[in-house]
Amino acid sequence: MEEVKEEEEEPEKEIVEDVEATDVQDEEEEIDLDDVNDWQSLINELDTEYAKVAWTNVDSVFEENPGVVVSTVPGKEFGSDVLIVAITNLYEDGFCFSGTAKALAADGSVVGETYIYEGCVGSGNTIVEYIDCDSLPDGRIEWEDCDATETDQEFVPWEGEYEGNFSDDGEYLTIDYTVNATDGTACDEGPVTILLVDEDGNVIGVALDYMEEIEEDGSFSNSVDVYGDDGPIPDNSDVAFFANPIKK
Repeated sequence: MEEVKEEEEEPEKEIVEDVEATDVQDEEEEIDLDDVNDWQSLINELDTEYAKVAWTNVDSVFEENPGVVVSTVPGKEFGSDVLIVAITNLYEDGFCFSGTAKALAADGSVVGETYIYEGCVGSGNTIVEYIDCDSLPDGRIEWEDCDATETDQEFVPWEGEYEGNFSDDGEYLTIDYTVNATDGTACDEGPVTILLVDEDGNVIGVALDYMEEIEEDGSFSNSVDVYGDDGPIPDNSDVAFFANPIKK
């Protein structure tokens, strides 16, 4: 009699990761940000979710403040063209960032714009937004009324974890995430940005969520779906997770 073998269930595809805010500078090594080579070295060595993305343009936008770094990469959101814009703080103190960002095409025409405001970009942290574009952007930005100033708000070092589970048809990824302050500080509400990247760091999907207030010694958990560019999401995709909690 022929032996009947039970079919083995295919393991569930998922992405599981812890994420933590990281100090921007080594306490034992003081870095002079007035030297352009220093900010370039710092941004390249960031051991955060920032490093998962293959940014196409990385610029220090203020000559007098080289530690304010803007990184961009064209991407997709539900199949439409977008320009992902990241603002990273390489200073030890937070700053308020504001400005109108205009995404440019290869011919120099403006294909989309948005106003970006963050009351306090934390030290070593990155905030991420995106610009809806009418056609493919080339990664360049034309800034209008762009400024980085002192702030009276206080960034809260944070940590969290997320788990991504593929849908049955592979068309989207459900991200279950939790965020809390490292020292238990109560945090105000604020945005969360999730980038879906392929094995080369190209952005193939983006999702925005809004974190509610976090009470002292508490945490915030939620789920959000992120869709790929076209068809099933590749198995070797990854997620880059960004948050910027502010003291309540």
